[in-house]
Amino acid sequence: MSAPDPQLRSLYSRLEEVLGPEHAETLMTHLPPKHELATRDDLFEALAPIRADLALLTARFDGLEGRFDGLEGRFDGFEGRFDGVEGRFDRLEGRFDGLEGRLDGLEGRFDRMEDRFDTVYERIDDRLGACTTSCTPSSATTRS
Repeated sequence: MSAPDPQLRSLYSRLEEVLGPEHAETLMTHLPPKHELATRDDLFEALAPIRADLALLTARFDGLEGRFDGLEGRFDGFEGRFDGVEGRFDRLEGRFDGLEGRLDGLEGRFDRMEDRFDTVYERIDDRLGACTTSCTPSSATTRS
């Protein structure tokens, strides 16, 4: 290898000692020319637009996070309101259960009254039946 740069010649010599001439030659032929190597400053310069985009994305995500926090607060409010409505429905259900019990009680009272009327009607029928057999028109005139 004939390298005009003293640093490259020094590198080649050291590579020859460590790897041997064939491997040193292979490695040196695959190295890019010095003017094509990127420096640290080159990398930072190339990363500047990416960092700016990342800062914009971070700001947008922060804004979205704030909006999501607001939505979460609103959903918490809705949840509280739904809990209130659910409580009201539970109270109404309890009132309807009470009314149902009262109606069941009235139904029982009506059934008992119907039974009493049936008993009274049976007594009236019995008395009328007894009266019709013992109270004939001929006996009605003799009794008067």
